[in-house]
Amino acid sequence: MDTVAGKTQPEIVEFIRSAVARIESRFQDVQGLALTESDLKCMLYMELSEFMGDLMPLHAELNWYDVEAKLRMKPDLTIVDPAGLTITENGTLRLPHKGCQFEGPTVIVDIKYIRSKGVQKRYLESIRKDMTKMKELAARHDDLRPIMVVFNKTHNGYEKIESLMSEFEQERSVEWIYATSDMK
Repeated sequence: MDTVAGKTQPEIVEFIRSAVARIESRFQDVQGLALTESDLKCMLYMELSEFMGDLMPLHAELNWYDVEAKLRMKPDLTIVDPAGLTITENGTLRLPHKGCQFEGPTVIVDIKYIRSKGVQKRYLESIRKDMTKMKELAARHDDLRPIMVVFNKTHNGYEKIESLMSEFEQERSVEWIYATSDMK
């Protein structure tokens, strides 16, 4: 089975699920713990960096090419196998504009933070847009595991999120994880 720095993709996905659960628990205990999406990204990055160890194949906001070969996709976190990562050019290899090239098993994570007291249409549209981008990436990269993490300040509107996610879940193209501070 393909591994990323000695961890299988299912192991990484399961760790992400448990890390989100730990963050969710802290999020519920300390209501002001996360004020922005970036706060949540930093917390998950810290959890993942401890799990992945010294090899640190974890990158924030690494650009990905879309179907038009434009750097328009930027998941919050990318976990790539360092064995398949190239950061220097040689006589035969010219690096793309993003300054690196990689292949092999990869996990990407996109995080959404719903701060309002309910799930507004704009949040659903943003989630759908990013899920669609992740689905397109997964279709082009057989060894990619995309994950959408949705943190909801309240639990209001969960049904809308679940309905949206079920559309993608049926295709098994993008996994999703939901967490809430359960603020009233």
